[in-house]
Amino acid sequence: PAEASEAYPLGCINKLKQTTTAEPDGNCILGNPSADKTFAILGDSHAGQWGTGLHRAAKSLDYKVVMRTKAACPAADQKIYSMPLKRMYRECDQWRPRAIRELLDLGPDFVFISQADVIGGSDISDTVWAQATARTIAQFQEAGIGVIFMLDTPLIPLDVPSCVAEHLEATNK
Repeated sequence: PAEASEAYPLGCINKLKQTTTAEPDGNCILGNPSADKTFAILGDSHAGQWGTGLHRAAKSLDYKVVMRTKAACPAADQKIYSMPLKRMYRECDQWRPRAIRELLDLGPDFVFISQADVIGGSDISDTVWAQATARTIAQFQEAGIGVIFMLDTPLIPLDVPSCVAEHLEATNK
């Protein structure tokens, strides 16, 4: 659909094996590309999923939005294992600092950060994950760049459409 293309413009969600950030040809700019105010989106696809809504908000508030998102690569400063690649996710370790450096050099008004909480795997404690996320956030705060952190979308342990279908009488209450 057209809205999906707003959230994931061609090249804006970097693929698993890609180590460079998006090409500087404007394909990862949302909102108003000529706006004086700028904010950035950083994280994995769970950050990218907010692209459509943030694009619309940015257009109405006259902001330019720069996306730096990579498949299965959280903003958290933490080495992770990639289940699809069946190894440590080296490409993420190379991509993340590049994306952060680009955004620090850009100096946006603020950065919107989000990430999947399950990427780290069960071998990474909540405390370690929180500290790794805080390290990334601190880089922007130390540069005087505001940060908005969006918690991960909750995982629902059931089939929601089936549950609604089975309980239609409860949907009008």
